[in-house]
Amino acid sequence: MSTELTAKVWASQLATGGKRSVVLGHQMLGVAHIIAENRPLLNSLTDPARSNADKQKLAREVFTGTADAAVVEQLCELVTGHWLDPIKLLTRMHDLGIESVIAGSVSASVPVEDELFAVINVLKRDRQLRQALDPSRLSTPDQRAQLATRLFESQLSEAALTLLMWCARHEVRAGITYNLRRVCELAARRRGLVIADVTSAVELTKAQQQRLIKALAKRTGHDVELHLEVDPEVIGGLRILVDERLYDNTTRSALKALRTQIA
Repeated sequence: MSTELTAKVWASQLATGGKRSVVLGHQMLGVAHIIAENRPLLNSLTDPARSNADKQKLAREVFTGTADAAVVEQLCELVTGHWLDPIKLLTRMHDLGIESVIAGSVSASVPVEDELFAVINVLKRDRQLRQALDPSRLSTPDQRAQLATRLFESQLSEAALTLLMWCARHEVRAGITYNLRRVCELAARRRGLVIADVTSAVELTKAQQQRLIKALAKRTGHDVELHLEVDPEVIGGLRILVDERLYDNTTRSALKALRTQIA
């Protein structure tokens, strides 16, 4: 299959969406994990001294029969591209897998980002659980993914659980909540939205929420989805994170600034 045709086949899967898209995304993330855990295999698939035909042959020998043909052929396309840096290859595989899972969840009754934000809120409240799922020398990526599955499998859709497993496996210094936030933003953008995390001392009324949505939409140029959190410690005002920008006019922040000035 030609590179151009392979790209078109994968793109059609994303356009079609549905369960097959989720399955392909899940498999792509799984294949990426296997490659990441097998350094000799990763090096062989990105070795500039090997021919493209040789790398494709290796990919097919390892994964044919264990992954869908569409996943295998997409991998063959990637190893013939400009992915001589192993990290870039894995990153692209992760991106494709996540995009595919998200595409398959678009028509779900509950947006996948809402499911994952519920997980973020659980982890924010439970420091011990968050630490258990964060990268650590005390656990392997697979152990963290298994723990996340045991804890949340009954509460999440197949798409959300697949993404949570990736977030638990994928090691970044900022931890699992950073990965979850990134995935949530990608899912929202697929629906034409940007996410605004809003923290207030008391619950906002519906009217206040609508006014805030309009104000943020005007500022960002996009439709906005609010994710609300009540934290009495902010005392008053709002703390808003949107498009990686933080707007903090809380009383707590003002008091902190005042203490700094008079210290």
